[in-house]
Amino acid sequence: MDSGLADRPIGSIRGIGPGKSGILSRLGIRTVGDALYYLPSRYHDRSRIRDIRDLQPGSVETVGGKIISSAERTLPGRRMRIYEIIVSDGNGTLTAKWFNQPFLKRNLKAGQEVILSGTIERDRFRGGIEILNAEYEIVRDDEDSLIHTKRIVPFYRLTEGISQKQFRKIMFGIVNGHAGEIEDPLPSDIAGRNDLPSLQDSLRQVHFPGPDIDSGSFVNGESPYHRRLSFQEFFIFELGMALRKKNAGSMRGPVFDCPGRLRERLLEHLPFRLTAAQKRVIGELGADMKSVRPMHRLLQGDVGSGKTVVALIAMLDAVECGYQAALMAPTEILAGQHYSTIRGVIGKLGLKVSLLSGGADEAGRARAARGEAQIVVGTHALIQEGVEFKKMGLCVIDEQHRFGVLQRSRLIGKGTRPHV
Repeated sequence: MDSGLADRPIGSIRGIGPGKSGILSRLGIRTVGDALYYLPSRYHDRSRIRDIRDLQPGSVETVGGKIISSAERTLPGRRMRIYEIIVSDGNGTLTAKWFNQPFLKRNLKAGQEVILSGTIERDRFRGGIEILNAEYEIVRDDEDSLIHTKRIVPFYRLTEGISQKQFRKIMFGIVNGHAGEIEDPLPSDIAGRNDLPSLQDSLRQVHFPGPDIDSGSFVNGESPYHRRLSFQEFFIFELGMALRKKNAGSMRGPVFDCPGRLRERLLEHLPFRLTAAQKRVIGELGADMKSVRPMHRLLQGDVGSGKTVVALIAMLDAVECGYQAALMAPTEILAGQHYSTIRGVIGKLGLKVSLLSGGADEAGRARAARGEAQIVVGTHALIQEGVEFKKMGLCVIDEQHRFGVLQRSRLIGKGTRPHV
């Protein structure tokens, strides 16, 4: 995308003033680029207009016809006003009702052509069929009448202060005006090899599908245009990961190439034997940490499978080689559990562990900074300013998905290219 367009404030678009800009910013839409990539969350197929005589209760349908009468009434004993219209398409009639929306009598009047979309119900009082709180569209000869009906209609996740119709109209203008200006980030040979449509066409179709498409694939989010945008997202992600891995490959981290006496002493004190899977993973971690390339491993296992003891053995390897290890957990409860478990084990080895949580004291920080605490367990407190390590060579992050990228990076930054 043209960089100027991508960063162009959404408020610079015609018809979007300060009020709407504020509403859109709550959705994360601050630029034209943000808007183009704010994709529909679902679709409703309104491309088929059903005859009223063929409607069945319980189905979601789109119907059209002329308003032959309208009325407003108040339910006895209730503070509820009902506005209703009777619509005929020449083959049958139905009643449409809205509750506590008095403004509709200014919008929907006898003689107008309308299109209604909603769930068909049986009228229990007068017989026949009705539709409650339908989305409606007055048929006009302008372009807007083609945005909300007679097509596959997009629906977006919204916030208070803006309706689907208002948002859809904004998006229609942005997509028509700017989707063609996007620069496609996918190389043409990759797009061709995977039979992918262009980015410009994909954005136009995903926001406002054309008439000659398979409606089912859009409703299910499985159209070629959805696939193309998903492919692009994964491609850019993988490209970023490849560059990160390439850069990491040029970095030098600590080398843990000690005899492993601490791990041997730990195994002597364990009240159980390691499983074959634990032994295999411990071997893989040990091999990684003997390399000058900083390790980045994700350790997976069911609850109770023994991930903690595997991580502890890796921490002991770091300690034996003269480094500190840090273990960060997402909650004080988890951090406390890890601290108790580790202290009960390594105390027998003559090592020291400290706990830093939300109420971390100066003494605990000082032990970490002087290197007296060989293993430091904590919560987000570990990444606070003022928490320093003398020589941290291994980070262990419990439930890493509960920490943001920047949070994890801040912990890693407190060491010298530590293994993770």
